[in-house]
Amino acid sequence: KMGGRMGAYAYTSLVQSFANEGQLGRSMELVEEMRGNGIQANVITYGVVVNAAVRAGLLRQARGVMDAMKDVSPNATMYNMLLRAHAEKQDPDLQAAFELLHDMHLARVQPSAVTYNTLMAACVRMGDLAGAVHLFQRMAE
Repeated sequence: KMGGRMGAYAYTSLVQSFANEGQLGRSMELVEEMRGNGIQANVITYGVVVNAAVRAGLLRQARGVMDAMKDVSPNATMYNMLLRAHAEKQDPDLQAAFELLHDMHLARVQPSAVTYNTLMAACVRMGDLAGAVHLFQRMAE
């Protein structure tokens, strides 16, 4: 528990420090502490935790952070971080990547060109040219 009154910026800096050191649990404890102190976590606060989890290869944990967001909703950048991690693995997990695209639509988060380009590249790598063409057509809509 941190002493004194800290604002969202100070908390986010501390959350990022712990996340960068691989202490994701401590980062999320700080997010909960923010809430307990009446300070709203923002998309940047959550984004640093998701980014650190993705960089560490902890994709389930990254998704768990996104699912646990209470104060704000995940944005396209957060979805793209996780989507890219699934799509660019040595053995891409296209199913997980496409599930994220579906979840973006359900959450009314607009996929970006980065979203579609990442998925198209993964389809091409896996030899699914029809899937890449389909994504291209969806992107053009």
